[in-house]
Amino acid sequence: MTHIIILGYGKMGQAIESACLSRALDKYQIIKSLDELQTCEFEKNSVVIEFTRAPQCMENYKFLMQKNVPVVTGTTGWDDHEDEIKSLVQQHKGRFLYAANFSIGVHLFWATLEKAAQLFNAQDKYDVYGHEVHHPMKADSPSGTAVKTAQILLDNITRKKKQVSGDVSGPVPKEDLHFSASRGGYQFGEHSVMFDGPDDMITLTHHAKNRDGFANGAIDCALWLERKNHDGYYTINNYLKEVLT
Repeated sequence: MTHIIILGYGKMGQAIESACLSRALDKYQIIKSLDELQTCEFEKNSVVIEFTRAPQCMENYKFLMQKNVPVVTGTTGWDDHEDEIKSLVQQHKGRFLYAANFSIGVHLFWATLEKAAQLFNAQDKYDVYGHEVHHPMKADSPSGTAVKTAQILLDNITRKKKQVSGDVSGPVPKEDLHFSASRGGYQFGEHSVMFDGPDDMITLTHHAKNRDGFANGAIDCALWLERKNHDGYYTINNYLKEVLT
């Protein structure tokens, strides 16, 4: 049986623990700090699910790659170090899987959005913008999911050249993609994209009702990565391509 190590015990770590219990995955362990991690006894079939914060996560990744322990991470904000992580994975022949969002529904939302963006690319009377909402304890703004959503739009709508986040003062240039964020209430996460024309507006929204979808997706990826025979740097797209087909 896979030995699941939950690294980080915030809201996502707690949700993953609950999901392990509901799925009768009793062989799991909770680690709350790097100090605890450094004294952990790893087994041959151990895999770490990591939800901490940048830049702390980088030390976690380095330590775990040196120990040759597979890592599944949902921590965001370390994009500037991606090449460094890929080099570590290659150097230590490790297994590493990253996702900005582990919800299968979000990935279906992104696939739908990509098709929609390609259609609206030819309809320049429609302006495009986005908005995301999370609870006030969310560590990053915009969210990793919002950044990925915006990138899909930028990749497929040629009239939009760059993402602008946060508050804006004054007019927004037509070539800018404004993706705003709100923090409040009890939202688990809502991401919306608006295709807004003079006569009508089309909205695509993903609304998470709870954290179960994220937690189960992370566990599924961890079980998949632990069984993987090949080392390498993976994303959830590698997992989805294999299991959904």
